[in-house]
Amino acid sequence: VDVDVSGNARSSLTLNVTDARVEGVDVPQLRVTGDGNAASHAVALSAATSTGDASLRLTGTLDAPWTRDFAWRFALDEATLAYPMLAPWALREPAAGSVTRTDAALARSCWQSGAAELCLEGARSREGAHAQFALSPLPFDYFAPLLAAPARIEGAVTFEGAFEQLPNDRPELEVALRTSPGRIVSVEPR
Repeated sequence: VDVDVSGNARSSLTLNVTDARVEGVDVPQLRVTGDGNAASHAVALSAATSTGDASLRLTGTLDAPWTRDFAWRFALDEATLAYPMLAPWALREPAAGSVTRTDAALARSCWQSGAAELCLEGARSREGAHAQFALSPLPFDYFAPLLAAPARIEGAVTFEGAFEQLPNDRPELEVALRTSPGRIVSVEPR
């Protein structure tokens, strides 16, 4: 670690963790690197765990560091999430976001796995929190590797929804879920 806490000079950070275990999850490898200053910085993370793998790269700018008026703006440039036995999900294009003392926002970001796409966006402020999300057709066959016997699953699911919570009010969640007819077909090994 070589960090200038004032945020003016260039700083760098490298963290390598190997063969760790956190609350029952094996972490054979975790690497975090960072470089830059408050005005322009980049962070990269890669992790391999027993519950899945992740990698991401983001760039950002931080205005008024160490004050109540700080504002961090970032772009999630690349990201991939992979779960054992399932196809990975990757960020389709960079997603912008921001964080201040009172507000946080993530512009529409879309994740893709095969032909399926999951998009989400949201914000939190003093006026409340809201989010929207939508999943384009995800074939049921995506989950076939989780079945004990070789099988093919026919059909697909889509959903879309919105979340909202105003100050001092109950949260509201609205979800529309649609599926096509589906069936599971046993596949005989050759």
